[in-house]
Amino acid sequence: MATVSRTLFIDESGDFTRSLSWVVSGVLCAGAPEVAEKRLAAALEPVLQRLRIPTVADLHLTELRKTRGNTEATDIARTVLAAVWSSGVVTSMLVVENTRGAGLKDSERTYRLMLLDLLALADAALPEDREDAPLQVIVARRQRRDGTLMSTREDLLADVVLRIEDSVEVGLAARGLLARLDAHDMHIWPAAQSAGLAVADFIANLTYNRRCRESRALFAALVKRDRLRLFEGLGGYAERRARIAERDGDLAAALARWALLDCGTQADCDGRRATALAHLWRRVLGCGTAGPMATLEAVLERLWRAHKAPQDHHLLAAALTRIESALLATNGPPAQLCRLHNLMHQVANQMGDLPTAERMLAGQSALSTATAMDPSLFHLMLDAQVLRTLTEELRLDFAAAQRHARNHLRLTKQYGTIWEQLDDAPRLSGFVQSRLWLRARMTLIRALLLAREPADLVEAGTRLDEIDAQTLNESDRSRLFGYRVWHAVHQGRSADALELAEALIERHNDPFALQHTARAAADAALLNSGAPTGGLMRLLRILRARADGLVGHPGELVWRDIGVLEWQAGGRQRAACDAFTRSLKISAALPDSPVNLWNRLVIEVHRAQRCGQTPPVRRLPAAVLRLDEQARRMVEDTDPVQGYRRISPY
Repeated sequence: MATVSRTLFIDESGDFTRSLSWVVSGVLCAGAPEVAEKRLAAALEPVLQRLRIPTVADLHLTELRKTRGNTEATDIARTVLAAVWSSGVVTSMLVVENTRGAGLKDSERTYRLMLLDLLALADAALPEDREDAPLQVIVARRQRRDGTLMSTREDLLADVVLRIEDSVEVGLAARGLLARLDAHDMHIWPAAQSAGLAVADFIANLTYNRRCRESRALFAALVKRDRLRLFEGLGGYAERRARIAERDGDLAAALARWALLDCGTQADCDGRRATALAHLWRRVLGCGTAGPMATLEAVLERLWRAHKAPQDHHLLAAALTRIESALLATNGPPAQLCRLHNLMHQVANQMGDLPTAERMLAGQSALSTATAMDPSLFHLMLDAQVLRTLTEELRLDFAAAQRHARNHLRLTKQYGTIWEQLDDAPRLSGFVQSRLWLRARMTLIRALLLAREPADLVEAGTRLDEIDAQTLNESDRSRLFGYRVWHAVHQGRSADALELAEALIERHNDPFALQHTARAAADAALLNSGAPTGGLMRLLRILRARADGLVGHPGELVWRDIGVLEWQAGGRQRAACDAFTRSLKISAALPDSPVNLWNRLVIEVHRAQRCGQTPPVRRLPAAVLRLDEQARRMVEDTDPVQGYRRISPY
């Protein structure tokens, strides 16, 4: 690899104690300082003659604004910057700006901290396929009125060069900067004697004066043409990390960090976040044909991996909504929006957020025509079909859920038969081992278990027996075992359900494994007086220990059944009532979809019957009232708790 020397000329603009905006600018040039200076001076010489500017020492944009006015001064800046860029010596124009007045008590240390950001920005601007010689840094001399330096070379070494390693360790600078800069590479020069510092002054002044229409237009043009990079310095740690990821070219990390940013009470944070996300998506959309979808997948994977736990779904949902707004603002391709909507739909289903789920259904329908034009996106439509099935469950429309699940299974079968028509393609026997085929079958099994009709339960049992657990990954195996427990519960096979539940909780520790185990144990305690109390108490201890951190669904169901076990198996009324109260607290935080309202009603019946607290009167949707009526009829012949549990699929 070729070794190339680089020089960074640095200037600043704004009073670091009083100004509304603090700016530190840099011009990254090819060549050692003397070489870069010579080439810049050569590029500027004809410009100075044409513009009637005597020397480089007179090339100071603040003075030009005073003597020639904003319009002419901006025209001069445009000419100067175009000339040095065309010469090939300038490779990047860099700016670190602080527009919020946030800094350290010592203004000079604030300036030096922004210098560190500028160095990291320069490091990110260097080509990755070049082995660079140490970066030479030339800083404009800054003097107080008495002639003393505001920041000496020793100050710069202590607060900038020697702090690089600390910044690398906390992710605020790239590791490559350690190899590119040491104490021998930083120098302070008088600005009047340097063409490089004169150009850096132009960049700083142009940035500082963006309130002027002409300067703002030139600045925007330089950014759009990727000649100038801007970094917002200082600020809160989370926002700073988002900007640093963008600075370093990690667009997926930057998008995820901005989307997750909690603005709290910061008045202007929402606007900065929306602007940053939209800007990032415009950059992503310029990454070729496949690049945008690959970046989106990376963002969604990062967000899902960190926030897939039920208690984090509200954070995930908010982040995805912000990404959706950015995609819509930048007219993102339909395929990207469809992929994003599928994850938003999945999270909404898991939270029980019916309005968002229904909005996603409508959005996917609107996108279906555009998505169908690209056969490679067919999997997105299959995903949307599964999600629609689960949304019908939120509505408590189990017949519709089963209908959509059967349609999805039929379409998946047809998709599988296509492979038989292709030469050298895997046989259908291979396709039925795929996760696509497994998901289609498991979706139908869930719909059959929700319906709870005798014929549906028979079919569910047959389909469960057809699936070989040994071929599944850990997550799918847990789901399969959970459905087998669920199936035994609905068929009234209490002893079988309890035996399966004990095996499930021994092997798996996910929230839904807890839900199915708790249901089986609670039903055994309620319906089968012959169930061994010792075994139930052991399960109760396991459930309590593992459910302690549950927030969100299915935590409300787990704690409901812990309450049943406390009452029936442990004989502890106070502990049972506390568990029911905890269950209702979790339920109250969930969206008011029909399925959540029904589960809340069933929990309230438990607490009313065991703790003497009358359920509140509220208006309920028709689907909930229909189940409530069935349960009330059942109650005529049995205990209310058992009557409602027999009607409830959960």
